[in-house]
Amino acid sequence: SAASRRTARPAHGARVADAAGGGAALRAASTVARASCCGAVAAPGGGRGLAAKFLRSRPSCVERWGSVPGARRASGRSDAVAGKRGPVSWASLGLIVAAGGGAVVYYLYEKRQQQTKVSGKVESFGRPALGGPFSLVDTNGRPVTDKDFLGKYTLLYFGFTFCPDICPSELVKMGRVVDALDKQKELPKITPVFITLDPHRDTVEQMATYIKDFHPRMVGLTGTPGQMAKVAKAYRVYFSDVDREDDEDDYIIDHSIVMYFLGPNGDFLDFFTQTSEVAEIVDKASKLMRAGAGTGEATGPANA
Repeated sequence: SAASRRTARPAHGARVADAAGGGAALRAASTVARASCCGAVAAPGGGRGLAAKFLRSRPSCVERWGSVPGARRASGRSDAVAGKRGPVSWASLGLIVAAGGGAVVYYLYEKRQQQTKVSGKVESFGRPALGGPFSLVDTNGRPVTDKDFLGKYTLLYFGFTFCPDICPSELVKMGRVVDALDKQKELPKITPVFITLDPHRDTVEQMATYIKDFHPRMVGLTGTPGQMAKVAKAYRVYFSDVDREDDEDDYIIDHSIVMYFLGPNGDFLDFFTQTSEVAEIVDKASKLMRAGAGTGEATGPANA
């Protein structure tokens, strides 16, 4: 009947109230679930604060639930602070740089140690047939032959004055070796000699100016292309044939980097490569001089 239908049908205001109550209950359940994810249950008079506290300590809850009431402000402040710090701190960056620098230093040290071990294991047997008669011109324009160096210990190096780095470095090393040996007063004086492989540009004047930068006793020798080729062949010196035009002066010569130690009789005694240190050369040369090496009857090809 109409009366019964009116009794069964709730009033419009009641339905609105029920809906409002249901929504409040749903929101409350959601809040409890969010807080429970973080290990806290919202409770009257402080439940929201407890949930916020756990939310700040457990960021995974934010990813799943967003924020719980009362925690949004604290979470936002934490995110801002984290954003300012960035993924790498100054302390960690400094540690990385220090570790990298230490690794580089250790690598260079180990490399030097290995080179020292290898050079220490090299043994020489017999004497190579190096050297031979030559005729060149010194920085005063006077003819010089191999006979002019008899009676003197000699350090000999081949290069060219337009060399950008290797030759100057080796000649500086040669000067330091000579100075160090000069301090050992009981040893005879040693003569440093620089022979050019570039007679086209290394004139008498050019050689005279160049060798002044390295040692006052240094002797500079130049000559014709044929003379240069002969002396280089006698000492087994490698150098490249330069492909250039007659009027071209901008070129580089590739050549072997070896310093030869000769005795007073002209015999070859020892050689030193680019990796040889000043102290090593001084030690070996001084021992040979004290032993009187190269003072007896000549046996090398220079005196054959």
